[in-house]
Amino acid sequence: MVLALVGVLATPRLAAADMNGNQFLDLCKNSELACYTYLQGWIDAFVVTTMYMKDNDDVKKWNNHLINVCLSSEVNQTQKKMVLLKFLRDHPEMLHESSALLTYFAMKDAFPCR
Repeated sequence: MVLALVGVLATPRLAAADMNGNQFLDLCKNSELACYTYLQGWIDAFVVTTMYMKDNDDVKKWNNHLINVCLSSEVNQTQKKMVLLKFLRDHPEMLHESSALLTYFAMKDAFPCR
């Protein structure tokens, strides 16, 4: 078990905070699981941030009016992934930007608060 942990820690990998749009597209081409995992991490961070930013029932609806992203719990993971990948394909001029920032822009464009 210790050797397995050492192996994982020693494996070179790109930290999500350092990943840009080009690298994210490559990640998704090479591993659908890694692509979904990254996106779920972003969504988890969004939900937790929303919970701590305000104290009301909107968090149950995944609505964050302060950053203008209102995700419905009915939007599934595949749909979110498709939205993000479409945004990246439609905006090649932005692929040098952080994948976290690009994910925000994609979700904001697709799921703005009304």
